[in-house]
Amino acid sequence: MSTKFVTVDVETANAYMASIYSIGIAAFEDSEVFSEWYSLINPKYNFNSVNVSIHGTQKEDVRDAPTFKIADEFIVNLKA
Repeated sequence: MSTKFVTVDVETANAYMASIYSIGIAAFEDSEVFSEWYSLINPKYNFNSVNVSIHGTQKEDVRDAPTFKIADEFIVNLKA
């Protein structure tokens, strides 16, 4: 029997957990990646200087990125 699982990694613009500006998803089967997806997200929140110093991403970097609502619609339809 194979083992399948999905990992999700997000980065936030500030201490508010809903300020996701980056999301990566990887699907595994038997320890091998078989599907992956990544997108910048426009969180519509201000970026805290601490978060910028850690990841280097600033508000200008996500200005044209989709909002989480748009990305969420895509994520829900991913087939793993």
